[in-house]
Amino acid sequence: MQSRLIKLAVLALVALVLALVVARRDAPTDSLDAGAPLIPGLEEGLNEVDSIRLTGAGDQVLVTLERGESGWRVLERGGHPADFAKVRRFLLDLARSKRIEAKTSQPANFARLGVEDVAAADAKGLRVDLGGLAAPASIIIGTFTGLAGEGTFVRDADGQQAWLASGSLIPDRAVANWLARELVDIPSARIREVRIAKDGGELRAFKSEPGDEHYTLADIPRGRELNSPFAVDALAGVLSGLRLDDVAPADTLAPPEAGAIAARYTTFDGIVVSVTAWQQDNRNLARFAVSLDEPAAIAAIEAEQARERAAHAADSAAKDDGPAEGAASPTADAPPAVSDPEADREARLSALREEVARLEARVAGWTFQLPAHVFANINQTREGLLKPRD
Repeated sequence: MQSRLIKLAVLALVALVLALVVARRDAPTDSLDAGAPLIPGLEEGLNEVDSIRLTGAGDQVLVTLERGESGWRVLERGGHPADFAKVRRFLLDLARSKRIEAKTSQPANFARLGVEDVAAADAKGLRVDLGGLAAPASIIIGTFTGLAGEGTFVRDADGQQAWLASGSLIPDRAVANWLARELVDIPSARIREVRIAKDGGELRAFKSEPGDEHYTLADIPRGRELNSPFAVDALAGVLSGLRLDDVAPADTLAPPEAGAIAARYTTFDGIVVSVTAWQQDNRNLARFAVSLDEPAAIAAIEAEQARERAAHAADSAAKDDGPAEGAASPTADAPPAVSDPEADREARLSALREEVARLEARVAGWTFQLPAHVFANINQTREGLLKPRD
């Protein structure tokens, strides 16, 4: 009897062990990692990341970002600068994300969460590969869910466990959206003249003085009137806060031999921005060149210095007419235009040269795709700015 009880106890113990084994086998793997970082070591090594690759369905590489000495670049656009803030924000989101809850470990169920292998032609997720870290990081980012708080389904690319991770982690699939969009920013208040040449004719708009309320359209035919002075003003606003829609290396996308628009924007202080613009395959394209008209720049600087000298003289005269006690010396607070006009002129000219150099470095070697409303003001005609004929 005792022997039988011992055998039953042993069998019960074996059954319990087997149950525990089966439970462990069927339980989600890595279940003890809940609360751990999605990508261990990323937050500490954030500045070590030197590449980001996004791969979609069919193992198609969608976006490749690489960091060099001059910053992040988009390889699919010839190494054009990337939007640093966007790249940084994506990396920070990944670094701060935690594994909230283990989900399925069955490959047959991965597609429901968007974390199936991206080699599949209909894969919904994106594989993200980060380079530069001490340990390679590759994850598949699936669908976003708002259930039980904001989160995204993910899976280690070589793992068998899907997770719900904290945060909205889905990266942008469109390569153009990773580009640094800022192109040129010259406020219209600085523009003295706009010239647009197309189809053998030329449109010219100008201001005589920076303080003029509106731009004047040259050569208005007798008996014709402007639609609106604001439409003429819009011609000078092309370079204000100008952002690109897309970009390509200049040697891969050239203007036509004939039919392109030639626009020229000149500031009151001598900066000249030349634009060659055209339309191709439903895209509004343009190339830019920036230069400095130094004689015009010097003339503008000297005119400004003369105004400052006159203002200082008037201020000094007013002080001389006031109470003698505590009166300031006429030269004690003299601006550089008075105290050292030659050095002041060279400093201002140097600043203009540096501005031109920065702008030219930004636009040289690229063909840009522009927003439609910007291109419309480059493609403007005189007839389009006038009221219809009676």
